Amino acid sequence: MFRKTLIILVLLAVLPVLPSCLDETVKPVKEAPPITWPDMSSEEDAIRTLVMCYGNPSLEGVMTIYEDLLHSEYFFRFAPEDVLPDDPLILTRAGDIVSTGWIFENQSELELDIFLAGAWNDYHKIDGATCEGCRETMRGYFIRVQFGKENTVYQCIPDRAFVTIIVAPDESDASKWVIRAIYDHGT
Repeated sequence: MFRKTLIILVLLAVLPVLPSCLDETVKPVKEAPPITWPDMSSEEDAIRTLVMCYGNPSLEGVMTIYEDLLHSEYFFRFAPEDVLPDDPLILTRAGDIVSTGWIFENQSELELDIFLAGAWNDYHKIDGATCEGCRETMRGYFIRVQFGKENTVYQCIPDRAFVTIIVAPDESDASKWVIRAIYDHGT
């Protein structure tokens, strides 16, 4: 009898609290704050934007930002040891956009870090052609990518990967910078 009375008393004590729990409003999930993209007014903005694109591969419109980051004559030159003997060393702008789009769409983990401590120097010629207003910097970088949670993780060797990044004035607005070329020096 004591036990039944105790259970009834506990239920009576809890009943006034239950409706207040049930009436609680569900808090909406907060959306991530909008990203403030660099204004491209400095050479460093080109590197920051590249890293931000890779850091937000699922963001709506990120590929448009990425495409706008690349000069019309942009190319990526692989280190010779990073390609098979019959594969080309150069990835054109169009090829880079297709590959990067595929990576962004299919990755399950993606990380790119380009170390932002480095000097900028004038760079007057790319493969023998004049590069008006171009600047270059050599930076260390780290990249890691995985396609599917259970699949292989691909990454460069930390502290042994370097690139030369060449920026040029944007063809549509000379006060802004875009990436003209990237030379991978391998690991």
